[in-house]
Amino acid sequence: MSYFLADSSGYIGDLASNNGLNELKSLLANNPIFDSLWEEGFLPASDEIYAALSGLEQYDQQNETLNNFIQLAKQCKDIIIISNGEYDDQEDNKPERVSKDDKLQQEGWQKIQKQIDKLVEYKGQNGKDSDL
Repeated sequence: MSYFLADSSGYIGDLASNNGLNELKSLLANNPIFDSLWEEGFLPASDEIYAALSGLEQYDQQNETLNNFIQLAKQCKDIIIISNGEYDDQEDNKPERVSKDDKLQQEGWQKIQKQIDKLVEYKGQNGKDSDL
């Protein structure tokens, strides 16, 4: 299985395979700013996140997965979403029987959509690009 990064506009780029994602999680395990990415599947893009990404560039310049993550995440405008693409299609393409894990993933996507909606509403009210 492979994973990609997206923002509220959609697909940004291919990130990693299962092994690469596990490696990335290990590399970022000591950096709690990224915990939401692993726990919720997304995190709001902010100056704090971009600063952390810049700091990571100095960490391991030889690691292709880490460098790919940094470059892709920097392209995300408002939210950084990690996905394997499952259920990105229309509702009628989902399987009829849904396991507990599938329900959890669906709930995760619903949380992501709520965060995106909240971000769009917040930026619309303030009339500028600002962090949540």
